[in-house]
Amino acid sequence: MIITTTEQIAGKRIHEVFGLVCGFGARTTPGEKSAVIKDATSQALDDMKGKAAEIEGCNAVVGIKFSTVPLLKENVTALAYGTAVNVKDA
Repeated sequence: MIITTTEQIAGKRIHEVFGLVCGFGARTTPGEKSAVIKDATSQALDDMKGKAAEIEGCNAVVGIKFSTVPLLKENVTALAYGTAVNVKDA
């Protein structure tokens, strides 16, 4: 599975577009805020990868973006989203 923030992958062409795929992550751990954000973002990315893997024929997600939202003092919710595609060698 290729995961990238770019819209294209060098040496590949997009053969089929499956659409939006997203994943969510949330952390509620006291401690350093940057570590909590990193953990929530990592969880969201893993969730998105898992959902993309369930799509038959999907072998890449392009245009990945992240969004994080602090909830209360120690809670963070993260969203990872992109476009699920099938790519082939160019």
